[in-house]
Amino acid sequence: MSDVAQKNQTSPTPPERTQIYIDILQDRYPSTTSVGALNAGLPYPQDYHNFAKASNSNAPQSIRTIDPTLIFLAPSVIDATSSFIVLFDGAPIHNEDTRLRRQPSPSSGHPQSGANVFYSTALVPNFWEVIRTSQDPTVYSILQDVRRVDEHAPRELPRRQRSILIFSAIYQFRYVAPPGATATDLLETPTQLPAPFYGEDGVNGEPFSTFEDGLLYMNLINDFTAATSYDLSLAQNYDSQNQQ
Repeated sequence: MSDVAQKNQTSPTPPERTQIYIDILQDRYPSTTSVGALNAGLPYPQDYHNFAKASNSNAPQSIRTIDPTLIFLAPSVIDATSSFIVLFDGAPIHNEDTRLRRQPSPSSGHPQSGANVFYSTALVPNFWEVIRTSQDPTVYSILQDVRRVDEHAPRELPRRQRSILIFSAIYQFRYVAPPGATATDLLETPTQLPAPFYGEDGVNGEPFSTFEDGLLYMNLINDFTAATSYDLSLAQNYDSQNQQ
């Protein structure tokens, strides 16, 4: 067997990704509910309970009013990092890492309350302002990988080598027409699909993501599995170059 053929056989398979759409209104439409613009100096909510109450819109809105905080549900306490790569028309242009921060669990009456542990992070906090103020946010896509530290891995290994991939997604923006739009509005709007955030179903029919209280909730699972494939060749090359 040739070295090339052997290398191809042992190459790792690119991770599959959950595809999540973020539906937005064109600027000519007023947002149905204001969630508040991004506070660049405070990307994480200090008080989760008040934060959730203030963000209770499931309607599409202008990207300028979207709060890009992501909420993750984990079955237990974890030490996790989120890695982002921003694509512009499919080409990688920015990457950054954030730590998942534990948040207080909401009250027992909350749809996502239960035995889960809540974590949050901002969606590309160092690049969000560029997307938010761009003339066409749909040219951007965001890749995200969440990795948790394996407690049983040798401590002398670098953190990335001790990490296990537990969530992987691609976020894409798309325009929708607001409720009550005319036929002309529908023709002028590229896509008309409901729900500001939409994720493909995951393991055993359990959704990887749900949208409650104006926030995007993602379920983190112990062993990574996902639903939607995505070509990561460009992103992987970009990621490896930045790690050198």
